[in-house]
Amino acid sequence: MEEPSGLLRVTASRAFGEAVLAPLLTGFCEEYLLIDIDLVLTDDIVDLVSRQMDLGFRNGPPPSGDLIVFQVAVDRAPARRVPTYLRRHGRPNRPQDLEVMFA
Repeated sequence: MEEPSGLLRVTASRAFGEAVLAPLLTGFCEEYLLIDIDLVLTDDIVDLVSRQMDLGFRNGPPPSGDLIVFQVAVDRAPARRVPTYLRRHGRPNRPQDLEVMFA
């Protein structure tokens, strides 16, 4: 079997790319020496087709169009915000009090 080779163009948000993808891609590149990665980290919306991207990672609802979309992670950010929210705002008394945490 022939070893995979070529250029793989990937885009992701800055935070996800730096925290999750970059460390994973290091190991990937060590395993697949003939694959070159072009990693584009931007928080802008990227037109994958016009930018000739092979793979894109984004938060939020999937875009419309002819893209194949998979959920690869769940955003746990609201759960991480709870201690900070409680320090700043105290215990919530009604659901509307939580709007700041999810904004």
